[in-house]
Amino acid sequence: MRHTIVCLLAVFVFHASLSAAEKMPKVADGFTIEKVAASPLVKHPMMAGFDDRGRLFIAESAGKNLRAADLLKEMPNFIRMIEDTDGDGRFDKSTIFADKMSLPMGALWYRGALYVAAPPSIWRLEDTDGDGVADKRDELVNNFGFSGNAASVHGCFLGPDGRIYWCDGRHGHEFRDKNGKVTSGGLASRIFSCKPDGSDIQVHCAGGMDNPVEIDFLPTGEMLGTVNILLVKPRVDCLMHWVHGGAYPHYATALPELTRTGDLLQPMTKLGHVAVSGMMRVRSSQLGKEFKNNIFLTQFNNHRIVRSEVARSGATFSTKQHEFVVSEDPDVHFTDVLEDADGSLLVIDTGGWFRIGCPVSQVAKPDIHGAIYRVRKKNSHRVDDSRGRKIAWKSLDADALIKLLDDERFAVREKAIDQFATWLGKNVRRDKIREAMQPNHPERLRRNVRWAIARVKNEPAATALRGPLAHVMLADKAESVRIATLRCLRDCRVDHVVAAVISVLKSDSSAAVKREAADTLGILLRPKQRISSTVALSDSENIEARERGKRYEIVETVDGKSLKVANWTSTLHQSAIAILLETLRQPFVDRTLEHAVIYAVISTNDRKSTLAYLNDSSPNIRRAALLALDQMYQGELTREQVVSLLDTDDNKLQTEALRIISEHEGWADETVALLTKWLRDQQISQQRATVLRGFLLAQSDDEGIQTLIAESLADDNTIDDAALLLLEVMQRSSLKQLPNLWEQRLGDLLHHQSAEVRLQTIRTLQTRQLGQFDQQLKQLARDKQQPTELRIEAIGATSTTSELESDLFNFLNAQLTTDIAPLAKVSAARGLARASLSDDMMIQLAEQIGKGGPIVGSVLLRAYSKSKSEKVGMAIVQQLKQGKIATVTSAAELSHTLQSYPQTVKTAAAPLFSKLGDDAAKQQARLNELLPKLIQGDIERGRAVFFGKKAACSSCHTIAGQGSRVGPDLSGIGAIRTRRDLLESIVMPSATFAREFRPVIVQLEDGNVHNGLITRQSADNVFLRKADLSEHRISRDSIEGIRESNVSIMPQGLEKLLSEQELRDLLAFLANLKETAKSPN
Repeated sequence: MRHTIVCLLAVFVFHASLSAAEKMPKVADGFTIEKVAASPLVKHPMMAGFDDRGRLFIAESAGKNLRAADLLKEMPNFIRMIEDTDGDGRFDKSTIFADKMSLPMGALWYRGALYVAAPPSIWRLEDTDGDGVADKRDELVNNFGFSGNAASVHGCFLGPDGRIYWCDGRHGHEFRDKNGKVTSGGLASRIFSCKPDGSDIQVHCAGGMDNPVEIDFLPTGEMLGTVNILLVKPRVDCLMHWVHGGAYPHYATALPELTRTGDLLQPMTKLGHVAVSGMMRVRSSQLGKEFKNNIFLTQFNNHRIVRSEVARSGATFSTKQHEFVVSEDPDVHFTDVLEDADGSLLVIDTGGWFRIGCPVSQVAKPDIHGAIYRVRKKNSHRVDDSRGRKIAWKSLDADALIKLLDDERFAVREKAIDQFATWLGKNVRRDKIREAMQPNHPERLRRNVRWAIARVKNEPAATALRGPLAHVMLADKAESVRIATLRCLRDCRVDHVVAAVISVLKSDSSAAVKREAADTLGILLRPKQRISSTVALSDSENIEARERGKRYEIVETVDGKSLKVANWTSTLHQSAIAILLETLRQPFVDRTLEHAVIYAVISTNDRKSTLAYLNDSSPNIRRAALLALDQMYQGELTREQVVSLLDTDDNKLQTEALRIISEHEGWADETVALLTKWLRDQQISQQRATVLRGFLLAQSDDEGIQTLIAESLADDNTIDDAALLLLEVMQRSSLKQLPNLWEQRLGDLLHHQSAEVRLQTIRTLQTRQLGQFDQQLKQLARDKQQPTELRIEAIGATSTTSELESDLFNFLNAQLTTDIAPLAKVSAARGLARASLSDDMMIQLAEQIGKGGPIVGSVLLRAYSKSKSEKVGMAIVQQLKQGKIATVTSAAELSHTLQSYPQTVKTAAAPLFSKLGDDAAKQQARLNELLPKLIQGDIERGRAVFFGKKAACSSCHTIAGQGSRVGPDLSGIGAIRTRRDLLESIVMPSATFAREFRPVIVQLEDGNVHNGLITRQSADNVFLRKADLSEHRISRDSIEGIRESNVSIMPQGLEKLLSEQELRDLLAFLANLKETAKSPN
């Protein structure tokens, strides 16, 4: 259905919305901001892009929050096209260009069509009859996984090489050919590209990141982009330099798919928990020369647009951040920023519709519409014919097109590149290229000549243009031009191009150029691409292709002229490997450059040439060769080759060797001598501890390693830190049954001289559920010389088959009202809740409900779900009626607790359910009632509340490294949450969940059910943090299903436990926590 809106009413309503009383975003000094599109012209714009006529295409939401199945069923979203028909800078006409779309997340106009990422596919939309509505839809690429609104495909974006790029989130992909055969698949997030017709799909980089959103390119073709949740604990959203072949954090399940060159690559700029969205590079100088090539990015949570100055730093970049646009309206959510042809900026606010996956409050709010703003520099943007529509493009010759490659109007430059590429595809004129590359021409013009060549679609013509000129093109004095040239040569796979790139890698002083040269070599020398098109200077050869042993010669034709093809030789290939690895012969190696070199060597799949470098004198080179051979398709490392590399003082080389050994069954025996030495050292560095822990966990099923661990724990010379590390390995091991040697050592360690080692031993016994140590544990619990926390944990580690002895019960019960650490108090409650208690004990324990704080109360209540006694049931109901029930439980939890009790108990409990059954409207009213009372709190007193024993917030949350990492890190929470949002999270903890902290329900095959947060996963186990803060290990084999839970493990009713003044102070303290957001690096 076609919808066109052109009406005076829309214009009237739109202009009426721009009243002086309206709360506008603030912009940096020297700039102006105005609203240029609003409801009803647009309602929920998300991402946008211009065409070459200045029409703005908007990926717009219908305002619905739907899961994937419902999105595909309803297809409610669309692409809107808006226009400024009178040239006043404000949009006044709206057309639905493409309706019935899932969730479009971008809009790129290129060569007469709109490219859109809308899960599960990449689309090309075309209006063939010029009526403003797409009547042709081509599905270029599919199938991408998605769950709904979050972490789906975003794009598309045009690379300077003429390829179409897009970002794919954490739900993975699966591509099939016409016969249904899977050609590619995986769970990792990736950045893809393809040719404009959808062919030649390539992966630029990949990782375990949650949600890469948008990318843009520097003039050199280097890719920058925004990503959410690259790092966790605390969550970190980032501005990235996306490196070709890069492997990035963080989801462990995605990492095995990646080609690794060492440590995972890290972000360019850490922004904190800000929820980044759209971004762009400034192309014009209209905002000021100092803004040229800056990056603007949107921050959804912070309601702001940030400007990033980008500077080279070795083979990558560093940035400096500046606030540019800031809104104080909590319902303004910026999702995109883009540059108009006159150099002004358009800023998109999507409004308040976004809920599923939204990182802010999820309490229902009015349907708040978004808007589009225009930012201008004062006394600027007077650009005549900014898009070059007055230019007679069809009549331009090569010289005229070349001149326009350096036009001040960036939209004109972009079109000139594309037009010149088309001209070159039809006219193979190297003389024109040579002329345009002369050093007297501007750097920008010389660089854009390279991009025009890169876009030539006729491959033989492109080869004819690049091959003979490779050395000349790479000799340019400007670093940016050399980088662009290397990217231009990536698919020109011929001998003298390879030789030219090797020369650059060997001699260029720029780390960025070296990185690009290494990257280009890796692409040129991929085995499947060794049969290569190239051009000799003679045009008189016959057309033929013939195989000559291990060398190939191909001859092609361009416009009737024969072009001779040069040969790929193994000697040149070996030379490339040598120069690549020689780049790493220095004490300090730029990690980004190192990645490019190792990834290039991996790409060659040349085992023979690489193998020799395992014996090189440089540990950097030995490590690079080791990594490359390990990741090569046919690397075929042997145990002897890897084990021999352990004989070194270089920690990084040892680490990689151990990692590779850990991945091969039967190789671990060779490591025992080295590991024994490390464990006997009097000090273990954090880095070495990480290596040891990872290796021992990976090899815990190896008998030799099991013996090493047991003997090290029996050795009196083993330091406490080593013993704690080994106990952690036992605790986290994926083994279903611990070896007898380990169990013997655990019994011995209960009497270790160090209380810390004894405590960790107890926790290991508790995790592994070993009941044969009950008597020893009870002896420790009764020993008053032992630390209180250790005695509590010892009781909690005993089995629950028999009734808890009265003295142990009395001890735990007393701790609930004793002035001890909050976590120790929770441990006591947890021990009581899991123990077998008599009816009298449970009646006595009921008096403690509500006295120890919300976490303690909710943990204790779980003890009562195991009883059926009417006497016990009535006791707990009576106590709940007398206390603050909302600090202890919810209606759902109470119902579960009382389900096995007689009807008399349930009847007595009926009034409790009415107290707990507040609906959303009442909850909203409660927030409205509290918020005005909670102003002007004292920050320092609020800090004391947060870290104090009454609220015990730090039992689960961390601030600036203090506290526990059960829940989200709150270090910068005040910068991304309003006071209302903060209060809501305290009063109604199940109303909203931070990403990565949504609880789950794990259903086991035996009928048991566990609720909590997944803290980590392995191939064999899932580790769950439960509401009592214990960590529970669950074998994957025992799991029937896992689903999301709507109930937070954070207890509700905290505001009823605190006084009004304490709550006021706590809110002031949280609202003031803005350090992380203000210090992005």
